[in-house]
Parts: sequence; C-alpha cells; structure tokens
Amino acid sequence: MRSDRAFVQCAQLMLDEVGLIEPTVAEVLGRDHDPRDLLVERNGPKCLLPRRIDSPGNNGWNITRPGYTCRVNTMRALPTYIIAGAMRSGTTALNSYLRQHPEVGVSSNKETHFFDHNFDNGLDWYRDLFPEEGRFLAVGEATPNYMFSPPALDRIQQTLPEAKLVVMLRNPIDRAYSHYWHDRVRNKVSAEFDEVVQNEINGEGSPDAYLARGIYRPQIEEISRRFSSDSVLIQIFEEMASDPKIVYATVCRFIGVDDTFIPDGLGDPVNKYIEFRSLAARNWSRHLPGRVRNLIGRFNTKQEETYPEMDRATRTRLQEYFRDENRRLDELIELELPWDRRGLRP
Repeated sequence: MRSDRAFVQCAQLMLDEVGLIEPTVAEVLGRDHDPRDLLVERNGPKCLLPRRIDSPGNNGWNITRPGYTCRVNTMRALPTYIIAGAMRSGTTALNSYLRQHPEVGVSSNKETHFFDHNFDNGLDWYRDLFPEEGRFLAVGEATPNYMFSPPALDRIQQTLPEAKLVVMLRNPIDRAYSHYWHDRVRNKVSAEFDEVVQNEINGEGSPDAYLARGIYRPQIEEISRRFSSDSVLIQIFEEMASDPKIVYATVCRFIGVDDTFIPDGLGDPVNKYIEFRSLAARNWSRHLPGRVRNLIGRFNTKQEETYPEMDRATRTRLQEYFRDENRRLDELIELELPWDRRGLRP
C-alpha cells in the first residue's frame, strides 16, 4: 500500500498520459471519495481511456496506462431485473429505452453474459459492470441467451433470487430469419437459410439453434420452475413494434419505476440489419476505446441494406414446423399472440 500522495501522483500521471485535464484527480477525490479509496492494480499491457464517474453508462473512474489500472473503489449495485431473451426479439431496443430512464441504471455492456459464459469471473467482476448502489430505483442488464440456458437460469436464481425477469417473444419464423442474417453478415454461417433450417429439422443441428430458440414453451417452463409468476413478465415483440408506449410502460411498472417517462426515439428501429464493408475492421475495432470504435463503425457499416425476403416454400415448411409448438405456448402463457396459430404470420 502506497501513501495517499503517491496514489494521487500515480493517478495524475496516468491522466496526463491520456491527455485528460478536467476534472483533476484531486477534484474527483475531493468531491466523492477519500484518497485511500483510490486503488492501483497491476493488470498487464492494456491501456484504456478514462471514464467519468458521473457519465451515463459508465461505472466509476477508470484510468489506465500500460501495466496499471487506477480507479475509485465504490460499492456497485446488483441487478434488480434482467432481460433474459429471446434473441433477436427486441431486447436491444428495450434496453436502449430503459437506459434513458432517469430511475434506471443499466450495465455498461448490454450483454454481460455473466450467468452463461463469465460466471467464473466472480461476483465482483459482475458488480463492476453496474452503477453505484443507491443511484437508481432499478438496475438491470440484457443478455438474451439466458432464457435458452437452464444453467444460466439456475445461477440467476441462486445469485439474484429477488430479481425480476423480462422476456420478449417474437414470431419464431421471423426471429430465426433475423438471427440467421445477423450471423450471416458476420461470417458465422455461409449456407443458405433453407438448407440450415432443413438440417435442424432433420436433427442435424444448426450453427446457433435458429429453430430451437423459437420453441418457447420449454424455455418458459424452465423459467417458471425457478421464478414465481409475479417475478416474470412476458411481452411480445410485434406489440412493442406496433404500440411501444404501452409495452414500455408495462415494463417500467413491472421493474418499479415511473411509467410515464417517454424515452427519445421510442419505437424507432434499434439493432437493425446492417452489412459491414470490412468484417476484419469490425473485429479489430472491438478492442479500441468506445469513441474510436463507434467512429470506425459509422464508416464501416451499410445500414440502408435489407436482407432478402424468405423463400415462400421455406416459410410454409416452418409454419408447419412451429404450428403445434405455438399452440402449446398459447395455452401456457394465456396471451393473445399476434401471429396466427396456423401460419405464425403477423
């Protein structure tokens, strides 16, 4: 442990190296923290730009130079709600709307993947992704893979037994097609959609379970085994698209915040289909600071593109595939689904 003065000098040196002038370390410490709360950690040859302690979406003061991290040690909140799925069903849009709410704090990364891929990193790692305790009435994250992973649901129930789960469901045919093109432009799959889904129907599997993720009833049943009915909210993607105010207000009431707040851009498309001019540039830029990454992203994407319509014969085959599953889902959740029982078409 070094002296308080050494802490401040170390932090100021790091600030100088990245060119930050305002606010100074002394101002940060004097406003919110005792100098003894400033930690210096050895962390290898990684350098990040500093983040303001009071910036929306950022969780504390984080200043680094190669080999060291210098940050303010604060107690972070754990989630009171989780958007658990389904993938390609409006979870990114809902998370972006909630991020604007003055009573809601969200994780610095939309998808933390703590309960499915990063659980071994420990609870302190997870806490570090969230705002300080006491700042918000509700705190949450959105990792849509959770509802498809029973082990993740187990970990959520054991770690956050009081948390509420929000589940977004979408026409499973459209969900699968959107998911496929999301992977296709990222070179995760090269075969045509009809070939991929036929292989899955034949029991040969698919790169990312495009059809299995749309068989919702078993997933909802897994959630119901672990969480009480009053701690789970199911909403429909198509209803959020057609009447976003009602769905957004419903979610706000469920997580315990003001349901009259209207975020900017409510109802506008979020996380829509894009094509990359260079996939290599996209992958490389993911390791850069946020502002630089976003700048490269704007020049590297073509958002005006749209993926082609699904082949009619493929859609008909999937209508038959999902017909019984849709009926079973309808019986379970007792909601009026906007897609037809027979055809699953909006």
